Amino acid sequence: MRDETADEAVEVPVSKLAFTARRLSRNWLLPAVGLVVLLVGGYLAIPSRLFLPGQALWGMMVGPPIALFGLVLMAASFSRNSYARARRVAVSVDPAGLSIDRERRVLAKDVEYARIVSKPGKWGEVVLELGIAGRQIALWMSRSDAQHISSVLGLLAGDRRARFRLAPNLAAQVLLGVFGGAGWFALAWKMTGESYLELAVLAALLLGWIVGLLSEELTVAADGFTKRWLFTSYVSFAKVRSITATPLANGEVETQVVLHSGAVFTLRAREHADHADEQGAESQALNANLRTAFERYQRGGNAQDLVSLLSRGARDDVRWAQDILSLPGTASYRAMSVEPETLLMVVGDPSVAPECRIAAGAALVKSDPSQRERLRILSQGCAQERVRLALAEVSEAEDEEQLRESLQRFSRS
Repeated sequence: MRDETADEAVEVPVSKLAFTARRLSRNWLLPAVGLVVLLVGGYLAIPSRLFLPGQALWGMMVGPPIALFGLVLMAASFSRNSYARARRVAVSVDPAGLSIDRERRVLAKDVEYARIVSKPGKWGEVVLELGIAGRQIALWMSRSDAQHISSVLGLLAGDRRARFRLAPNLAAQVLLGVFGGAGWFALAWKMTGESYLELAVLAALLLGWIVGLLSEELTVAADGFTKRWLFTSYVSFAKVRSITATPLANGEVETQVVLHSGAVFTLRAREHADHADEQGAESQALNANLRTAFERYQRGGNAQDLVSLLSRGARDDVRWAQDILSLPGTASYRAMSVEPETLLMVVGDPSVAPECRIAAGAALVKSDPSQRERLRILSQGCAQERVRLALAEVSEAEDEEQLRESLQRFSRS
């Protein structure tokens, strides 16, 4: 909704907002420790080492479990970035993008996905995660700062995609583990005539663990969500009847998506908690993103109906301005349940006629004056000068009379 490519390419001045955050980066310590443990376990498991007779047997017994523990520690800590490093950075943001320590410039149009995940601690309350060209930027900050940045850049749920790793599929782990163990058992029996039951069980556990690492990925977008694992499935919000949440233990939330056909998708995010107070953050963020995107999709239909009411048509300047400012109190407005977010969607959509965008801004200020700041920020992101100046003027109007004059002035320009 924030793409202004349909407007004229005019360079606009922007006002920057400054924040302080902690940028999270990869912690290589735990994966390195896991690698060392893996090498030590592998060394002990090799019987050709120069051990005394009793020590060789001892090494073969304790080596494999140590090596397996090192492998698990290395892979698990790397995949979740356990106890990430936090470096203090200065962040400045404007409608075009954000800068980190005046070194890295990230354009809003280059952000592929974005989400906010709870992470209470010494340096902040949430982590704002931005996906850019296959890489991720994680900023640990207060919740209000993260929401403000998301609003300025147009990164709220439904504006950009959000990605989540789903909890391991236990049924798939057990099924593939059993088949893998049975295959190893059959191969060993055929080749040697021995059962090697212990190795078959170990192979089953290892295969099940690997399947758990390859968890499903859920991508939430403006028009639906996509699940990817061994295959890809897409579900449009047009097929969704409701989205609910069921609280689980340790603060986790299980999300149920009910389709009009009666089918139910049960979704739960994979947790990456380093502390008890972070438990449930991923599943709660998944539920919040999915429900917000679904609600915005539902309001999008109302926005299309609203545009027809905002269009001037055959009305003269005075009548059009009068009808727009009385819109929030009309029966049609109530029937459509138009909220400030819906009016903001119309204002920020460059495909909508300029007069409808200005009219939506005036109706927004009339119905909810507290939205002036968000309207002003949206005006700065407009490349078309005529629209930008008119929206800025509407955001500064102090009463209904000034709003009426702004509408009539735009209509005559």
